[in-house]
Amino acid sequence: MKADRPSATASYVAMGRALAHARGNVRGFRDPFALVFLGDDYRAVAERCIRGRLPRSVRDAMLGHVARATEKLMGPRTMEIDDGLLAMRPGCQLVLLGAGLDSRAYRMTELAESVAFEVDYPSTQAYKRQKAEGLRPVVRELRYVPIDFANEKMGDVLARAGHRTDVPTAWVFEGVISYLLPRDVEASIQAIAERSAPGSRLLATYNEPSRIRRLFGAITRRTNEPQHSSYVPDEMRALLARRGFVVRSDRDGVERARRWATEAWRGWYRFHHVVIADRGDPANGAPVKN
Repeated sequence: MKADRPSATASYVAMGRALAHARGNVRGFRDPFALVFLGDDYRAVAERCIRGRLPRSVRDAMLGHVARATEKLMGPRTMEIDDGLLAMRPGCQLVLLGAGLDSRAYRMTELAESVAFEVDYPSTQAYKRQKAEGLRPVVRELRYVPIDFANEKMGDVLARAGHRTDVPTAWVFEGVISYLLPRDVEASIQAIAERSAPGSRLLATYNEPSRIRRLFGAITRRTNEPQHSSYVPDEMRALLARRGFVVRSDRDGVERARRWATEAWRGWYRFHHVVIADRGDPANGAPVKN
C-alpha cells in the first residue's frame, strides 16, 4: 500500500461497483460515487470498459479484466449488505471497518439519522477525504477514524472517536477478513462484540477454501496484499456464536446473484460469502432475519 493512494483491492472493488452501476444488471443497485473516488488511472480503465473501448496498454487490459470480474461480485455483494443495513432501526451507529472507497455514507439516505465511522489506514483515509471534498454525506455525521491496525486497538480508537456502547451499531466488515491472520480475525470480532449494544448487527464477508479463492489470492499477493484466512460456513457460525452473535443469513456468491442479479451466473463466486449476524436477544431489539 502506498502513502498517496488506497490499496489496490479498494480500487478494484470500486471499479467493479462503477461498472455495475453503469450497466444496471443488478436489481436496485446504484453507486454514482464509485467513479468519483477512483484514482485517475483506475477511473480511465473503468470508463473505457463502460464505453466498450479497447485498452491502451497491457496494464490497462489486465485492469479491465479485473474490473469486469469484480463487477460480477460487487453488485450483488453490495446489495446484500445494504439490504441487511435496512433492517436496522433508525439512529443506529454505522461502523465501516477497512472502509476503503466505500460510499454508503454518501448514497444511503436511509442512514440519515446515523453517525457513521469510517475506520481505515491514515493514508487511505487521506486519499478518500481528498476525493470526497465538496461532497455532502447523507448521514447525520461522518467521522473519519484513522488507525494503525498493527499497533492500535480498534476498541480504543473507536472510543476516542465517540463511538457509544449503549447505542446499537451496524458493523460493516467487508472485504477484510480474508486479509487477516486467523488470530486477528478472532481479535477483531471480539472487539466488535465488546462494543456492540443489544440490537447490533455484523455484516461481514469471508471466503471458503477453494481453488478459485487461491487464484484470487495469487492476484492480491502481487499487489502486496496477501490473503491469510478462509472458513467454511460452520466454522464462521461457531466463531461468531462464541462472541454472542446469532447468524441470520449466510449467502454465497451464487445465492446472492440469484437474489439480486438479472443475468445468468456460472458459479465463479460460490466461495465468497456475506454473513449477517445479530448481537443480543431479538426480543430486546435485534433485527429480524432477512
